[in-house]
Amino acid sequence: MPHRFLHILGDAFVDHFCFLDGDWPEKGGDALLTQPIRSYAGGSSVNTATHYQSLVTQSSTTTTPAPLKLHTVLNEHDSFGQLLLEHAQQHNFALINCRRPSDTASTGHCIAIVSKGERTFMTHPGCVHHFTAKDVSIEPIIQHDGDVHIHVAGYFNITGFWHGTLRDLLQTIRSERTKQYPLYSTTISLVTQHDVSNQWDGGIDEVVSCLDFIIVNELEANRIMQRGRKDESIPPCNYDPLPDWLSFWSPLNPKACIVVTRGSEGAVAFRNGTVLASLRPAVPVQLVDPTGAGDAFAAGFLYGIWSEHDNDSNKTNHQNVLSAQDIANGLQWGCAVGTASVKVRGASVPCHIESIREIYQKQMENIQL
Repeated sequence: MPHRFLHILGDAFVDHFCFLDGDWPEKGGDALLTQPIRSYAGGSSVNTATHYQSLVTQSSTTTTPAPLKLHTVLNEHDSFGQLLLEHAQQHNFALINCRRPSDTASTGHCIAIVSKGERTFMTHPGCVHHFTAKDVSIEPIIQHDGDVHIHVAGYFNITGFWHGTLRDLLQTIRSERTKQYPLYSTTISLVTQHDVSNQWDGGIDEVVSCLDFIIVNELEANRIMQRGRKDESIPPCNYDPLPDWLSFWSPLNPKACIVVTRGSEGAVAFRNGTVLASLRPAVPVQLVDPTGAGDAFAAGFLYGIWSEHDNDSNKTNHQNVLSAQDIANGLQWGCAVGTASVKVRGASVPCHIESIREIYQKQMENIQL
């Protein structure tokens, strides 16, 4: 069980889910839905917070679960904001609303259309569009007498975090915590999410320099590597992008662990040009809704890397240097939680721990074959 305090910074939306059984309607046409349109709490940060808190709550332990605080923005005066607040209360994590009082924009919300195993979004960012790194109160993060992990979720969804502003915030937090709590560690991870601008930049190189972990999916890893340029060439048969990822990502921060999720092909983690761990393929399951699988993976990964590390009596001085085995444990838990999440509808609906453990066990059996 992780013992460190987890702070999640990121986006929050209400997702209106449409489950389309057949083909998309033609222009000007219509499509009948056999299931009602449903509204769920969403956004990368909300999804990850929900899955992580569910993991630590459901895991059998005598230790009090590590506290979690979500720093995001919503308008508490509208129904969407109330839905998010009720969701946080229901799932037992603290939500700190960073919205400026002068910002009258609505809570962010989107339409999520799930069809034939894929999901498509149409998003109104609302107050997320005005959210900046300067809106985050750093005192609740700094003032903690213990190890702290900061997870940034949905970087590309929050333009107010771009071009060095998030980097400055994270550097300030880490510097102050080093001064005030020199015996404790401050580690940072980030999930990029999709870039609707298709530029795949936003100053990402600047923030990578102060991260310990970067989690991206295969598409995001390639698009950032190409800086949004569309590569029209057809990759050769059996093309493996891993060597290209190693040569692009590693120089950005040789100390950071880069994690690339590959859907049904599992995931791989590397640092400074060296593969630390990989898990492939993922355990096959009946796909119901892929929305938020990456956020669920991030929750499982964070749970996995710190579970054994934080309980290792041999580590000294609360070191935050994780072993290859810690990273492998993170991939195993990340893939198990991510895989389990696609079996249920809704990105912020946590899975039962027994379903996750069943997939985890199958993964371990596959490794031993």
